[in-house]
Amino acid sequence: MSEKIWRNEIKYVCSNEALIRIESSIRNICRPDAHADQRGVYRVRSLYFDDYYDTCFHENEDGVAPRKKYRIRIYNENVDQIFMECKYKERDMIRKDSCRITEAECIELMRGNGWAAGSGQEPLLKYFCAEMALRAYAPKIIVQYERMAYIYQIGNIRITFDRNIAMSNMVEDFLKKELAVRPVMPVNRHVLEVKYSGMIPDYIYNALQVSDLRQTNFSKYYISRKI
Repeated sequence: MSEKIWRNEIKYVCSNEALIRIESSIRNICRPDAHADQRGVYRVRSLYFDDYYDTCFHENEDGVAPRKKYRIRIYNENVDQIFMECKYKERDMIRKDSCRITEAECIELMRGNGWAAGSGQEPLLKYFCAEMALRAYAPKIIVQYERMAYIYQIGNIRITFDRNIAMSNMVEDFLKKELAVRPVMPVNRHVLEVKYSGMIPDYIYNALQVSDLRQTNFSKYYISRKI
């Protein structure tokens, strides 16, 4: 489940009204993400890791490139499918390595026991466990939000609408159904992300041209840690 191809990534902060206008323009052009429910929405919950010196946090703050972040991710609180991910960023380009891990492996990583979790066959998990031992990686923050996503095959385009972005520092509760969270955005502020590896067709580009969009380098991990 690795995205080996680098893609451009553009992020915008905007109102819910702007997201509704854009979504209504592209829903008949793009197909919805497979994770979505009947409303086209799914919940994303990520547990982010950083090392002893908070290198990921400070690199994000300083705009260092290239950089990477490790996280564990679940969808709709489903602990039967848990993903270990590493996201790489080179200025406006991103790619992601991903693998499935078990609930037992996830719990060991949450405890900082990389030596116990890294006995599987997945290269990404093995590499992270080695880095955990060498650089004292530990879970730092949980980020949770509701996502609506659309995919367009030409240009490998993925457009995501992320609402109600929130955080929790109760990292030990990551796998629980219920999680107490704190909003990280002002009222009626949400995030639109556009990822693509080719060209954006005019009809999709034109759908994104609304007055309420403000391009940003927004990082859910960074802003959650900052709070």
